[in-house]
Amino acid sequence: MVNPAKNPEKNLIPVPSTKVTSPFFSLPKERKFSHSSINSARVFLFSGEEEFLKEEAIEKLRESYKSASGESKPAYHVFWAGDEDEFDIEKIIAVARTANLFSSNQIIVIKRVEELKPAELERLISYINSPTERTCLVLTSGLNLRRRRGKSSEKENVLELICLKCPNLETTNFNYLKEFELIRRIKTWAKERGKEIYDPEISLIVSNAGKSLMRLKFIVDQVCLYAKDKSKLEARDLADFIGGEVQSDAYKILDAVLDKDISRAVDILRKMSQLSVKPDALVRTLAKELNKIYKAKKLIGQGLNAGEIQAKLGIKFYFDKFISSVRKIGMEELENKLKKLLYIDSCIKTGRLKPYFALESWIIGKLPL
Repeated sequence: MVNPAKNPEKNLIPVPSTKVTSPFFSLPKERKFSHSSINSARVFLFSGEEEFLKEEAIEKLRESYKSASGESKPAYHVFWAGDEDEFDIEKIIAVARTANLFSSNQIIVIKRVEELKPAELERLISYINSPTERTCLVLTSGLNLRRRRGKSSEKENVLELICLKCPNLETTNFNYLKEFELIRRIKTWAKERGKEIYDPEISLIVSNAGKSLMRLKFIVDQVCLYAKDKSKLEARDLADFIGGEVQSDAYKILDAVLDKDISRAVDILRKMSQLSVKPDALVRTLAKELNKIYKAKKLIGQGLNAGEIQAKLGIKFYFDKFISSVRKIGMEELENKLKKLLYIDSCIKTGRLKPYFALESWIIGKLPL
């Protein structure tokens, strides 16, 4: 077997990178990541709307450190900028500058970096320009590094300032994939589950579900599970999982409810009704997500930080959005919504209330007796 430490050009992992020297950003170019550089200080900025690809890139980075060093995955820390209770830039920098007792390398991830306050941003830039060996720092943002004209927002200014003041920063922008890339991804996911899917069916999924890889992977996984022993996925296999796809629309309804945007939540519900989505599936999904939020609030009360909560609940890809939802609702209001949801579930099952009327009443907050 070839030893990657002796052959740094083997098993190279592509890490797109560019050094930004102007506020008018161009898309980054790809650069080969060599195992020979893992002991040096590295700082990445992963930006863009495609969260799935950012998480995938971080996981590949962790694996590359593992295979190059011959030990288990490097120590791994995740922090969320803007978290008033837990985010402390001084503690994060202290972790970055301290050798880990259990691993020769460590990866530190700061998510939502655009939420940094001016003083925090200044300290972070200072660290980036004098980073510590064997520590890899990854910054992530949902904003795009792209060519802009006109005035930038405050959050965009944060990213621009980091790029302009940190010449050693390696950046890449993760946008939604192009159609041919989505087709390749979906075919690969289906093949991994022993299924075949062709371009017309893939176009049907994408046209109804959008380009979010997280949502598309969920749909493909569910369709493959539903299709059981079938080797080829056809349009009729997709009918129950596109358009009014329950889990995604349930999340949208819950988001709107937590944002107090009742009209948006009701509008989504009525569209689901027109698509004949089964209301019991919607109630189950809403209850499951509310229960997850309830557990997270309990864990916060026990003193666990965001990273520990993520591990406990097993949330891999949409945790940023989830933890934001947790902060939008108090425990008393959450318990009240759960009780009312259980009540309308009982009313639907016993035939006392029509399903969509009951759900709309729950959204509005005025339940009929």
